[in-house]
Amino acid sequence: MVSTPPAAEWMEWSPGFAVHVRGRYTKRTWDEDGTVIPQLVETQCLRCGTTWKTECQSGQVRRHIANFGAAHADCRAAKRPPNEAVG
Repeated sequence: MVSTPPAAEWMEWSPGFAVHVRGRYTKRTWDEDGTVIPQLVETQCLRCGTTWKTECQSGQVRRHIANFGAAHADCRAAKRPPNEAVG
C-alpha cells in the first residue's frame, strides 16, 4: 500500500499530449546507506475522475504518469461518482 509521508516534498507534472491528466510525485531521496527510497506517484484523469497511485524506485516517475496519460489520452467520459459502475 502506498502511504504519503507527512512532510513529503511533492512536484507536479502533466504530459503535453494529455493535459487533463495530472501527476504528482515525491522528490527522489536516498537513505544513509545510499539506498533509494521509493518515490510516491499519484495520477488523476480530470475527465473521468480515475486515480492511480504507485511507488517508483527507478526514478522514471514521469514515465509512469505518461503511461497513465496514454491510457486516458482520448478519455471523453464526464466525471462520475466514484462508486458508480461503468457500462
